[in-house]
Amino acid sequence: MNSPITVRTPDWLTGHSVRFKLVAGIVLLQAVLMTVFVVDMVERQLRYLREGSAEEAVGMARTAAVSSASWVLANDLRGLAEVVHSLGGFPGLRYAMVVEPGGRVLAHTDESRTGWHLVDSVSLDILTGPQELRRQLIGSMIDVAVPIQSGGDTVGWARVGIDQQGQVAASRQVARQGVLYTLVAIAIGSIFALLIGFRLTSRFNRLVRYSNDLREGRRVTPAGPATADEIGQLENAFTTMAATIWQREDDLRKASKAIELKGITDSLAEGVVVVDTEGVVVFANPAAKRLLLCREDEEVEGRLFDDILRLARPQGSISLLPPMEEGNTPSASCGSEDDALFVLPCARTLTVSYACTTLVDEAGRRRRIISFHDIGALKNAQREAMQSARLAGIGQLAAGIAHEINTPTQFIGDNLSFIGEALGDLSQGLVAGRALAESAAGQPDMAEAVARFNEAAPVEELDPLLDDLAAAVRETREGVGRIAQIVLSMKEFSHPGTAAKAATDINRALENTLVVSRNSWKHVAEMDCDFDPALPPVSCLAGDMNQVFLNLIINAAHAIEDSGKPSSGRIRVTTRRDGAWVEISVADTGNGVPQTIRDRIFDPFFTTKDVGQGTGQGLAICRDVVVSKHGGTITVGGEEGQGAVFIVRLPIDPGEKSVRSV
Repeated sequence: MNSPITVRTPDWLTGHSVRFKLVAGIVLLQAVLMTVFVVDMVERQLRYLREGSAEEAVGMARTAAVSSASWVLANDLRGLAEVVHSLGGFPGLRYAMVVEPGGRVLAHTDESRTGWHLVDSVSLDILTGPQELRRQLIGSMIDVAVPIQSGGDTVGWARVGIDQQGQVAASRQVARQGVLYTLVAIAIGSIFALLIGFRLTSRFNRLVRYSNDLREGRRVTPAGPATADEIGQLENAFTTMAATIWQREDDLRKASKAIELKGITDSLAEGVVVVDTEGVVVFANPAAKRLLLCREDEEVEGRLFDDILRLARPQGSISLLPPMEEGNTPSASCGSEDDALFVLPCARTLTVSYACTTLVDEAGRRRRIISFHDIGALKNAQREAMQSARLAGIGQLAAGIAHEINTPTQFIGDNLSFIGEALGDLSQGLVAGRALAESAAGQPDMAEAVARFNEAAPVEELDPLLDDLAAAVRETREGVGRIAQIVLSMKEFSHPGTAAKAATDINRALENTLVVSRNSWKHVAEMDCDFDPALPPVSCLAGDMNQVFLNLIINAAHAIEDSGKPSSGRIRVTTRRDGAWVEISVADTGNGVPQTIRDRIFDPFFTTKDVGQGTGQGLAICRDVVVSKHGGTITVGGEEGQGAVFIVRLPIDPGEKSVRSV
């Protein structure tokens, strides 16, 4: 298996900044390119000059050969000298000569060499070689030999030697200028590279700073508009990425806050509702939904707040939310009440304490937050406590009044008994007096006395009066007995005994309750009682059971009164023994209890009456007393529309456990 080939990057490429690498790369590349260019240019120019001078040398040699042909044939050395000297002004000309085939110089630009014989190797090679144009480079000189022909025979040679040092000097001058231009180009390129490098690296450095700021949580953006090049695209991509990260951070922060806030609001017993500027509910916590919704399948969010609840006022229901104007100050109160009544669409009401506040959220949106707390239970408990205190006070007052009434009632009863007895004695004495008057009527000396007696006690007036007095005394004694019974019932109802369970006569407790509550039912119903005379005493809290019986009887009277039936109703109270239990039933002829609410009728604060007419505590108290304190049962029966029957079952002897009443 071949191992991977690794290429080690030079340290000078990895150990320096991008700017240095860019400038160094541009300078190096420019230097190489310019050097290649200058060298190539010099070489080309030198070659061009040499080729040009060689062509010129050939041209001159041919011209000399043509011009010298006749002079050679004529052996006119003067003419040949003129031909040769005519070429002497050519730049770089080293020599021009006409040579015989044997090698003797016939004419030369250097006249001192005329007549010389050429014996050098180059000349010999030309003279003995092919009879054609010969061109060769000797050092820095180009030597051209052209045969002088006449009639197809070579009669001589025209040779020209041109020195190419001028071309070399010219090419060197060009090279020097090229180097200068190269240096200038490198300098300009370096400056340009520095500018480009500074521009690039400054933008890269800006991105690095931007990245560091982003890493450290600082929210900054690159300064200046992004360009259309790749770095600008990178800046745009980086800015977009940062904006996305920030948005996600904001979303996560908002989601975290929302989750935290939702956890807080979900755990609140208070209802919290958030409403937008259009009055639409955007949030409601579970407590608010539980308190406001009439049905479990309803939704709160997305509905108009005024369609969910309104404030009850004497003139009718009104909106809880005041109009929101643009000038409203944020974080300002938009209303609050410690004791308000919410009216719900299902005609249900809610007694609450609420507060409304206008706020501006993080997005700059105006919101109104309504928080409310159901104080119905508290109000009912307070009302019940006040009612209990009032009833306790009334009970104490009734006991005191009963005690105060009892003494004069006894005086009146005793005096009436005395008057009744006295009337009987008076009647007997009157009868005896009349009998005596009748027996003495025949005696003359008694006639006047008998007449005065008959005049003072006439039978036609005195007998009816005595009868009326006897009847009045009898009726008065019955009334006093009734008063005594009421007073006794009030005393027993108000002072049932100890706070511990005791053997109690249920029949007697019911009789006392009926007497005390008579004013509540006597105008709406007739009372039928069917008490088991053999009913055994029941171990119970007599005072609490009196309250149970009173609540059931008053509820029966109210049910009959609210039924709207034209005829007078009837309430039937019965007692009987059922094994180890005593059963007490209270039946009425009202409308009965619907099946749909029978499971809730004993729940605290549940009531079918209008607001202010019932606390919903009466039957809840009955159930608590019967079930929790006595281990009994209480149920409701009867047919709807025919009346309700409440049945209380109590154990005769629940044990020795003593339960104190509250």
